Amino acid sequence: MRMRVALDEAGPPQETVMTLGSFDGLHLGHR
Repeated sequence: MRMRVALDEAGPPQETVMTLGSFDGLHLGHR
């Protein structure tokens, strides 16, 4: 969640942020 906020502050495309969030969730779930 914190990472997502930091990325949002940076100002990247929302789509990229969403994709990164999904990827993070999947990786965490797999682990």
